[in-house]
Amino acid sequence: MNPSALLSKQQSSITIALVGEYACIPGLSYSRSQVISGYETINTTDLFWISPDDNWSCGGWWYWNQFGATAAIEAINQNPYLLPNTTIKIKRFNQYASWNPVQWTVNYESGGVAMVTAMEIQSRHPDVVAVIGGLYSTTTARAAKFIHP
Repeated sequence: MNPSALLSKQQSSITIALVGEYACIPGLSYSRSQVISGYETINTTDLFWISPDDNWSCGGWWYWNQFGATAAIEAINQNPYLLPNTTIKIKRFNQYASWNPVQWTVNYESGGVAMVTAMEIQSRHPDVVAVIGGLYSTTTARAAKFIHP
């Protein structure tokens, strides 16, 4: 592959937000709801809920879906023929207040924390051009109506 072709990928960028239940992953740091560090060093053996042996909890489906999205974006960024002259950046946002199953029930049904996250993305991250997630359709639908009325 031509090294100058990959360098041209840095000419412009677009940013995509991945929204999900990052609060259940130990070791992440946040600025408001945005994950700012720790994602690159996740030890999946610490995440009991991502295993098919645990009947693939909702968190497991979410984790592997966003993992796949990340892999696809990395592949696009490495290919100078896909989106030439453009790099896709990822920002990750937590849609839950904490790793607390009782709180999850309230949050996903009410959409409250998801709405706060949507408001943060809209007001503080104008570079975000697309939002992928959250885990539940009820929270995603409410957030989508706010971001794109």
